[in-house]
Order: sequence, then C-alpha cells, then structure tokens
Amino acid sequence: MGIQAGNAGILPAAGGTPALPSNTSRNVVRGSKRLRDMSYTIQDYQKDYVRDHLNLLSLDDVLKRYSADDILAHLSPDVIQLLMQKIEQKNDGTKIVKMAAPLPPH
Repeated sequence: MGIQAGNAGILPAAGGTPALPSNTSRNVVRGSKRLRDMSYTIQDYQKDYVRDHLNLLSLDDVLKRYSADDILAHLSPDVIQLLMQKIEQKNDGTKIVKMAAPLPPH
C-alpha cells in the first residue's frame, strides 16, 4: 500500500486504510520521487485540519478566543498607533480606547 501526499494531508492510496499512528515515519511516494522518514504526527494532522477549515469560522469566533492584551501583544507599535488614529478619526477625536500602559518609545 502506498501513501500519497495531497492538499488535504496524507491520504491512503486506493483501497488502503488510513492508519497513521502518532510519530510514525513513512516512505512517501510523490510521482517518481520517494521522500524518506517523513514524520506526520497527530498534532500535524490537527493543525492541518484547523488550517483547512478555519475559513468556516467568522473573524468574531476566532477573536473571541483571545483577550485584547493577547491581540495587542502580537501587533507592532506602528500598527497599534495606526489603529488608535483610525479610532480617533471614527469617533471625531473622542478616545474610547483606554490603554493599560503607554506605548513604548520607538
């Protein structure tokens, strides 16, 4: 039985069974090339599954999982400053966002 690599992860060849135990190394055949010792774990499968289906969730559903502090921690000071300017423009100069701490100097 051969294993084929595809966009949806690793799929069994025609007539095969999809048995991929965690941390199992497989020889993967792609065309005429053989890739040796390719490890595909349960965690790899879970990440691939989420990536393939993330578009089914709304942005609100994804953002609900994170606090404002978590989101801000992943933004650069320049992006935060730009967002603050847009909020001020939208609210006619009235600030509605209260920062826990001032932005660090550049």
